[in-house]
Amino acid sequence: MTTWWQAHPRSASAFPPTIGSIATTRRAEVTELFEQLLAAHNHIPAERMRAAHDLPMHHVGRLIACGRAEGAFRADPPTSWMVAVYHSVIHGAATEIAAGRLADDDAADLITSTLLAAYAPPAE
Repeated sequence: MTTWWQAHPRSASAFPPTIGSIATTRRAEVTELFEQLLAAHNHIPAERMRAAHDLPMHHVGRLIACGRAEGAFRADPPTSWMVAVYHSVIHGAATEIAAGRLADDDAADLITSTLLAAYAPPAE
């Protein structure tokens, strides 16, 4: 498996190597997630959908906390906002794939680069 860091060595230099484990994404997993999201969105009631997101979003919050502790992620916005950004980017990518405006093969890299840009601490 190739990490985003390995595929984009110039971009990776801006972040500590330990964050590579947070940003590692397998394309097959992303594609499977998108397919599940699209299927669920139209068939599951909103309350059940939110409950289904609770555990994964809790894990995202923990990853964000790790990134903050390492100094790799910004500390100024609330964690809940950063989790919401993650959720929105994932769903936005799924929508773009479904509409044919984003290729499956491009999604993992775009999601990763978008989130890392949003989470990066301000330049000093």
